Amino acid sequence: MLRDPWFLVQLACALSGFPGALLYRAYFRYRESLRRRGLPPRNMLTALHLLGIPTGHVWLVMPWLPQPRLGTDDSVLGMFTAGIAGSGGSGGLGALAAALLGLALALHAGVYVVRFMRQNFAVTLADYAAPSTLLRTGIYAELRHPGVVAMFYLVGGLSMASGALYTLAMLPLFVVMLWTTTLVEEREVLLPRFGEAYRAYAREVSGFFCPKSLAGLAVFACSLGLGLWGRP
Repeated sequence: MLRDPWFLVQLACALSGFPGALLYRAYFRYRESLRRRGLPPRNMLTALHLLGIPTGHVWLVMPWLPQPRLGTDDSVLGMFTAGIAGSGGSGGLGALAAALLGLALALHAGVYVVRFMRQNFAVTLADYAAPSTLLRTGIYAELRHPGVVAMFYLVGGLSMASGALYTLAMLPLFVVMLWTTTLVEEREVLLPRFGEAYRAYAREVSGFFCPKSLAGLAVFACSLGLGLWGRP
């Protein structure tokens, strides 16, 4: 594995999220320094998109890079063709079921990401580092950090749909990086801005776990189990 240059490429992509999270923190502190000097807020969506490359966007590309797959061969469609053609017996069907479950999970998570973005941008579009309102309704009534939960299931679902073994192996790094970004948001923006109101919200609503997210975790675990069972 360590001799495969594509594994090292994926590892570099995964690790780049941690410097990205530190830059995210620097971005919030820079915006706070502007506010303290009385300077007007500036729309910095371009900077946010650049910060989003290592902390999110690159993970959407990683499952499609060359790597071993869960199917009967190393192609992206190996698990689909094995199951449809009946080759590989029950193992091929297991890989096919894993891929279909992963695809369903990714599609559902993608819809959730769109819902999160619409609700989030409604209060952060003028200044992402200074939300106008503490969101506690809609998807924010279920989770404090719905965006990172949805991103995990989007990447995890795509990884299962494509059978991407390297990306699946690196998902724990993705979890730690996403958790780091939530700490940055809470400590640099939400707690300073909303104080006790956010602390009360944190006591009432979990950051990552709710019936829907736990159901997604069960689907992902089932998909992963079927995929590993279906691998030759």
